[in-house]
Amino acid sequence: MIIKTPKILNDLINLDYIISIIQFGSSVRKNTYKDIDIAVIIKQSCYEKFIKQIYGKKFIGFDISIIKEKEIRKPKKFRFGNHGAHFAYSLKKGKTLYGINPFSKLLINKKQIQNSIITRLYDYMYDVRKTIFKSAIQKSIKERWPKFLRLSLYLLDSNLKYPEVLDITKKG
Repeated sequence: MIIKTPKILNDLINLDYIISIIQFGSSVRKNTYKDIDIAVIIKQSCYEKFIKQIYGKKFIGFDISIIKEKEIRKPKKFRFGNHGAHFAYSLKKGKTLYGINPFSKLLINKKQIQNSIITRLYDYMYDVRKTIFKSAIQKSIKERWPKFLRLSLYLLDSNLKYPEVLDITKKG
C-alpha cells in the first residue's frame, strides 16, 4: 500500500526540518486499521519552527508522533511519553516513508521490551484507577483495554513476538 503523506509534511521536508518519517503500527502489519501511525523525526535545530508550521493543522486519518532527533539514543533511555523500548522496537520494524530509519541502528532485546511494557502497564493502571472517581469509565480507557490485555499476554507467553502480539484477535 502506498501512503500519501500530508502536504505540510512534504513542505517541511523541502525546508529540511525532517530527518525521517516512519510508518508503524497496524497499518504496516495488516490490511485493516483505524488510522495510519507515523513518526516524524525532527532535526533538533528545527523543532520550534516545525511546531509553528504544523500548529492547528488537521491530519485526518493519521496519528502522528513527533520525535526530536536527540531523543533517539539507546533503547533503555528512549522515552516518548510513557512509551520506551517497545515503541522504539515498533519504529525499528516500521516502514520508512522518507529519509533513513534511525531506530534501525538500535539493538533492542526482549528483556528491554518487556521492562518497557511493564512500565507502560503501570501507567495504564494508574489511568484506570483515576477513573474510579468519575461516574463513568472514560472512552479512551475502554478503547485501550484490548491493547492492555495483549501487552499483558506478551509478558506471560515467551513465544510471542512484539509487535505482532498487538494483532492477536479473540479468535486466536
